[in-house]
Formats: sequence, C-alpha cells, structure tokens
Amino acid sequence: MMGRSLIKYGISSLWILDGLLQLKPAMFTKSLITQVFLPNLVDQPQWLHPILHWGIHQWAQHMLIANLGAAIIQIVIGIFIALPAPTWEKTGIGLSLVWSLIVWIWGEGLGMTLTPLANAVSGSPGSVFFYAVFAYLLWRPASDWTQGHILSRIRWILIGLWTSATIWQMRMTFDHVHQLAWSLKMNQTRLPIPLFNTGIQNIITFTSRYPHLANNLLLMAFTVFTLFWLILPYSRILINLSVLWWLFWWIVGMDFGIWGALATDPNSAPLWILLIVSSSLAARTPSAVSRITLP
Repeated sequence: MMGRSLIKYGISSLWILDGLLQLKPAMFTKSLITQVFLPNLVDQPQWLHPILHWGIHQWAQHMLIANLGAAIIQIVIGIFIALPAPTWEKTGIGLSLVWSLIVWIWGEGLGMTLTPLANAVSGSPGSVFFYAVFAYLLWRPASDWTQGHILSRIRWILIGLWTSATIWQMRMTFDHVHQLAWSLKMNQTRLPIPLFNTGIQNIITFTSRYPHLANNLLLMAFTVFTLFWLILPYSRILINLSVLWWLFWWIVGMDFGIWGALATDPNSAPLWILLIVSSSLAARTPSAVSRITLP
C-alpha cells in the first residue's frame, strides 16, 4: 500500500508544517485579518458573508488563543496521523476532516470557488480542501487499497478537480480576462532564488500584455488534461505531465506558498502532486494492474 503510505506520511508532515507556520510572529497580529481573512469576502455570495464575518469576529476577539490553538491542533493532527497505532491514526484522520472543513470555510473562504477569483493555478480550491479529500481516502478500508478499488475513487476525484479547474478558467477567459495576471501578481513574493523571480515576472508580464492569449492557452491545457484523465488514466506520460504542470505552477503561480509572512501552507500544487503520485503508486500494485490497462 505504497500509495496510502505516501498520503499518510505526506499529509501528516504537511499538517505539522502548517502548524509551525501558524506560529510565525505575523500570525499573532491584525495583519492576518486584514490581509487574509477580509480579502476572502471579496465577491462572495451574500448568504456567505454573515458566516465569514462571524468567524472573523471570533478570531479578532480571541486572536492569541485562536492562533495558538490552531497551531496546536494542526501539529497534533499531523502527529496522530503519523502514528502506527490504528486508533490514533483514525482519530487524526477524523480530526483532519473536521478541521479541514472549518479552515476551508473560515480560513480560505471555500477556496474562493464561488467567486470570479477562483483560479487553480493560483491555489483554488485551497489546500485544506485536499486535506479533506486525503482524510476520506485514508479512512477507506485497507482492502480498497490492496485490491485496487481506490483507483476508481481517486480517478473520479481527479477528474472532478480537473473539470473544476477548466470551468474556473473558462469563466476567467470569457468574463474576467485580466484576473489571471492580477492573481499571479497578488501571489508573488520575493523568492531567495533570483532566477525564479525573473521567470515569474516575465510570465506575469506576458499575461498582462496578452491576457486573451494567456487565458485561452490555460483553458486549452486544462481541457486537454481533463480529457486525458477521462480516457487514459494512470498512463505514465499523463502522470509525468500532470506532476510537471503543477510543479511549474507551484513556482510561477504560488511562489512555493510558504515564503510570505502570512503564509500558512505550501498552497495546493503539492497536494495535486501528492494525489497524482499516490494514485500512480496504487495503480502499480498487482491487484490494480489486473483491473486497468496501463499504456
């Protein structure tokens, strides 16, 4: 069950990392509210505003306790999931699912998926959405992994994610053509590697000067990936191209996610990669190979 083990230790490590990032000094200031929570309100449906406002108000009233508590919860979840004892692992998985949904709603504004700002290359649907998906996959019985049943579930999850990315990009291409360049600029930080900064800036310049071309190229790419995950799932070339795609956007669109003073996670690209690679490993088990044809 190499695929399951990769998810288990990958997600536990990420939860611990997120908890440690939550302890950065800037997290205990109002900057977290003004630069992270309040922007989540932009263009959200009206029915969601009272829900998000309630969470922001509660955090502002108990900032120190809330931030410290969030850090501790995330570190504990990561430790529990990593433990070999099934009882502790299940406890960690359950906590991971619940906490992921809480953070996804109040910390990420549902990953901005209900707004024109939704954009897979800059982070939608949000890291903790993937954490919830991984919690679900880890909760499945071991037989799902050993007998290859999990492959169909992961495949349709990936198809759903690629389809969502295509729809968000379609909306951006036809209705909000300048949003792509704006999203990339918003996510840009000063990386310690000058070459990356130069490359990122060149791509931002290209998307600003040729917004229609840039958006249509992205739309075409997401459409192709969606179709190939439908007709050629788990082919080696598709796995490799998918990983390279998200590695590229982790650098260009998300700046590795962790460099900003208020960054709380590595962003969603590593989670895409973790899901894709773990599914590839699961597809190589003897029982799985008998169920699918791998090109």
